[in-house]
Formats: sequence, C-alpha cells, structure tokens
Amino acid sequence: VDTKKYSYQDLYNEISVNTGGILGGLSVYDDLKDAGSCRPYFGFKMKALYPKMRTGFSLLKEIVINSRYGDAKRLTEILMETKMQLQMTLMQAGHISAGMRASAYFSSDAAFGDATSGIGFYRSLGDIEAEMKKDPASVSAKLSKLAGILFTQKNLLVSVTAEEKGMPKIEKPLAAFADSLPEGTKITKRLEFRPLGN
Repeated sequence: VDTKKYSYQDLYNEISVNTGGILGGLSVYDDLKDAGSCRPYFGFKMKALYPKMRTGFSLLKEIVINSRYGDAKRLTEILMETKMQLQMTLMQAGHISAGMRASAYFSSDAAFGDATSGIGFYRSLGDIEAEMKKDPASVSAKLSKLAGILFTQKNLLVSVTAEEKGMPKIEKPLAAFADSLPEGTKITKRLEFRPLGN
C-alpha cells in the first residue's frame, strides 16, 4: 500500500535499490514456557548491507508506521492477488491442501496451518473480499487498528544475523527504529486453535 512518504510503486523501487528485500509474513515459534505449544508472530525480514542499514530501517519504519490502509482499490488488488496465488498453490498441491484440511479436524497445529495458509485461509479471503465490496472503510479501519496493536515497542522481537564487527553498524539504526514505534501494550493473550471438529 502507499505510505505517508511513498506510493507503493516508489516504495517497492526504494526497497529494491537499497536492500535485499523487506518481506512481511507470519512466523510461528515454539513457546519455550509451554512445551508442545507455539506462538504466532507477524514479522518482517529485512536484508541489507551495513552501509544501507539506516535506509533499510527507515523504509521498514515507513511500512510499519506510515502505511495507508484507506485505498480500497489497492487493498482489493492485494486481496485478489493473494487469493489468486493461494488458489494456484492449492490446486497445484491439492493433495497437501486436502491432507492439511483433513488433519485440521483433529490437530490444533493443522487447524492453525489451514487458517493461515490452507483452504480455511482461502475461505477467509473470500469473506474479506465480500466485506470489501460492502464496506471497504470497515476493512481499512480493522487493518489500521491491527497494525496499531501489533507494531509496538512492547511487541517487538528482533533477531539479527551479522558478523560481530558489523553489529555496531546495526545497533544505532535498529534502536532508532525501535524508538520510533509507539510503546503499546504487550500481547499476552494466547491464540488458541482448536481442531475444526470441536
């Protein structure tokens, strides 16, 4: 989507020129405090050379803090593109999709997978598409609210892969990025995924 400073095309160009990519997506990590369970996180992965770290974190800040969710046309484009890509994936690996869906009826992990990348997710995209047609402002408001809850200092978790000598070149831009986030409230409520049959 567009941000306060860039159109989505200009943002894409800036990311391409200055970084090795910035990708957002869902990640799942084992919960070390509760054996056998996991916690989902929405995260960003950024790759950049040391001289471009400041620019990379500036672009990440632009995405996280200044994204504009009010463009119904662009949101619909993203939704349709995501739905079409998922449909192709589900068709190409139908046996895997069917297996995940079947497993979702007796496994919490499979129910989570189905809800985030399987048939359940595809159906949710259809529901969002219908809501976009009926009330696009509602979808925009929900996205803005969700971003405000997720992208805060209290919910920030950072993992860095770098040489030890490169860490000082990362620490300052990372600290500036973290300081730019609202303090927020730490999400402590656990998402529970129960098998679909329950």
